[in-house]
This record gives sequence, C-alpha cells and structure tokens, in this order.
Amino acid sequence: MLQKMKIFMLSAVCIATATHTVYAANKKIRINGFINGIYSVSSTNTKYLSKIDNQGDWSANNFGLNLSAQLDHKLSIAAQIMGGGTNGNNAVFDWGFGKYEVSEGMAVKAGKMKYTGTLVSDYVEVGYSYLWVRPPESIYYEKSELSFESYNGAAVEFMGGDDVEYTVDVYAGEIVGESETFKKMLGTSVLLVTENAEFKLGANQSTILVSGEPENGRAKTIVTAGAKFNLDNWLIMTEYAANSVEGLSNLGRYGAYVTLAYKMGKTTPHFTLQKHKMNSGKEQDSITLGVKRQISQSMVAKFELQQARPKNGGMFAAQPTQSTVNLINAAVNFVF
Repeated sequence: MLQKMKIFMLSAVCIATATHTVYAANKKIRINGFINGIYSVSSTNTKYLSKIDNQGDWSANNFGLNLSAQLDHKLSIAAQIMGGGTNGNNAVFDWGFGKYEVSEGMAVKAGKMKYTGTLVSDYVEVGYSYLWVRPPESIYYEKSELSFESYNGAAVEFMGGDDVEYTVDVYAGEIVGESETFKKMLGTSVLLVTENAEFKLGANQSTILVSGEPENGRAKTIVTAGAKFNLDNWLIMTEYAANSVEGLSNLGRYGAYVTLAYKMGKTTPHFTLQKHKMNSGKEQDSITLGVKRQISQSMVAKFELQQARPKNGGMFAAQPTQSTVNLINAAVNFVF
C-alpha cells in the first residue's frame, strides 16, 4: 500500500507541474485542475459503497481539468474534463456551460452545470477543498439518492447583499443516467454567507423515468438544508437531506451528518457523525475520526478511521456478518 501511494504521489506531482506550465503560457484560457489519490479498506468482504472491501480499493483515484475563459465583460464559458473514478480509464466531459451577466446582480447560464443544492456540491470532486477523504456518504454517495452531480439545462442566478451576501439559483433541466432518467426537473438553492457562517437551502423536483419500476413516471422531491460555522480555529458543518417519491412512501429516505474540526496550524483533526435511513428499513450510522494535513499550498494529505453500523445492509451490498464494520480511508489531494 505504501509503495503504491508513493508512486501515485510522484506521478501526480509531475502531471500537476506540467499542466501548470501550460497555464502560465496561455493567457486567454485559464486552466486549473485537481488530482485525487484515495485508498480505502474495510474489515469485511461485503462491499461498501459498491467498491470497498477487505481487499482494499483504489478505484476512487481521479483527476479533473478545468478550462475557463472570459470572452467579454459579460460573457464567460467554463468546462471540465474528468478521468478515473467511476469513469475507469476514460476521460469524459463532466460539465460545461456559458454564463451571461445580465446586470450586476443577475446572470443566466445554460449547458451542463453542477447541481447547487448542497454545501459542497459545487466542488464535490475537488478533494483538496474539504476536510474528509470523501464527502459524507449519507448524502453525497450517488446511491443515497439525495444529491446529484450535474444536470443539463438552464439557470438564472441572483446575487447581492452586504453584511449578508446571498446567491439564489433557479434552474430547470434533466439528468439522463444509465439506469434512470430525471425529466422536467425544477429546482432552486439559496446560499447565505456572513463573515463567519454559511447557510444553504435547496429544493428539487423531477419526474423519474425508469422502465419496469413502480416509481416510473412519478414525481421525486429532494429538500436539503446545511450550515457551516467558522469560529476562531473551530469549524462546524452540518447538513440534512431527504427525498420522497409521489405515492410510494417506502422509497423515502433521509441523510444527515455533523462535523466538528479544530485547526492547529497546518493540521486539522476532525470528527463526523452520520446517519442514513430509508423507509424500507435499511439504515446506517457511522463515526469517523480523521486528520487533514496541509503539505504545501497545492497538496494535502488525509487519514481517517471510520466505524459503520449497518442495519438490513445499510450502504453495503448486503448485511455484513459483523454488526460493526471498521474502515481505513486515506487520501492525497492536489490542485493546480
């Protein structure tokens, strides 16, 4: 494991350095990116989050390349290509959109855009930007069905404020997935930012299209609420998300977490409690103790010990033989 981590770190530094040189040589198009090296292993052979078991898992390793350009004082474009992770060895178009500033406090966007309903959904792939090895799976794991990564559509953005700055995003569109499609999507998110706090509310409704399943053609609703507080060296984050499917109460679920962290120079230890519960009877609680270490301006290292307690399988492929499963998570994250 240690040798693989060393090889990955060396390769990532070389790629980041080369790409940064391209950015310096090109003044019109701005190029940024990230690289995530992630390893997880659990105490059971029952797969967790579809991938992780007692053999260890590196499949979450990925990279992203972001390109943006300011075409004039009102019009800008941005796009991102991603490789690795769920995409395997393929680099794919992750998102891309154009943005036109109608006025100082209003903009319109169209294309494939990031979902804005949760606290870290705008930058969920960029591991460097948050404390955890992976965002709390009770909300951010794809199969938790409480958040999205991106959607095709259009949005109107309103911005303003003074002591309390606000951003309101109103959007419409669709998501076409491998197993299910979400049509007629309408949603909004509200972000409030003060000197020491951040609050976010979101609501989203769409029509599910999945052949042969009882939810086909029914409305799905997701509501979210989150808060983040920076108090001297303390950081507190908490978030709640719930969904419901029209006429099918057994498909409803919710997820929640709270994180407490304390910054000590370049080192930040943290503690997270999570819960995910489905009306069908599956549920899971977990506790995570972790530490994030700032290695350089562009690199962080993370290590976590996690204990999960599933019921009726929780977020595992099946109910493990032991009632409590221990996991080790480690990551090295780069930005450039």
